[in-house]
This record gives sequence, C-alpha cells and structure tokens, in this order.
Amino acid sequence: MMNYIILATVFSMVFAEKSPRLKFIVKEPARYHFSKPENYMSVYHQEGTNVLYVGGQTVIYVLTFTDRGVHDLQIPVVTDENAKAACIAKSDPPKLECDNFITVIQKVNDTFVVCGTMQEPPNCWCW
Repeated sequence: MMNYIILATVFSMVFAEKSPRLKFIVKEPARYHFSKPENYMSVYHQEGTNVLYVGGQTVIYVLTFTDRGVHDLQIPVVTDENAKAACIAKSDPPKLECDNFITVIQKVNDTFVVCGTMQEPPNCWCW
C-alpha cells in the first residue's frame, strides 16, 4: 500500500508539472585568442591583479580578465626599419626573426622595463 502512495505521488507531481529538476550552469573560463601566431612571448603578471602583460612580435598585449571575458589592449612597439632592413639583407632567406620581439617585461616601482630584440643589438626602455 505504501508503494502505491509513493508511486501515485510521483505521477501526480509529473502530471502537475511540478517534477523536481536539476539545473546545471556551465561557465567557461575567460580565454584570449591572439590574432596572429606569437612564437616568442614574455609574460608579466602582478600578484593580486587581473591584468596580464604579454610581450609578442612588435606588440605588448595588456589583457584584463573579468567575469565577462577578456578585454585586450594592444600597444605597438616601435621598430627601427633601417635595422630591420639590414637584418633582412644579411639573412638568406629573409627571416621573420628580424622583427622586434619583446623578451622582458618587468615592473620596477611605478615603471615597466621592457626589452626587445630590436633586430641587433637588443634594447631596453622604460614604459
């Protein structure tokens, strides 16, 4: 008799559209996809922040991670076109490595020290 009452209760809940439901919300982590391949990268993250600085080929990416996704700011890095042309002329075949690749990003006090290959010789500056 008890089984009949339990079964009748379950059926009545189903027919009354009050059936128990589970709701799962799958939240993807924030991701960033670079617009071009970045073969050589340097990264700086200050602990306690949601900002990541990524040095790439002729650019510094400032990536801010939030609940809504990733906001990116791309800061172009100056390239000495004469040094790049000389690098390309010396190499056979012309190499992509003649671009300015950011190799170091480090915060010192309130300033960032950034170093790049600058073709030849490597160079550092404050930002």
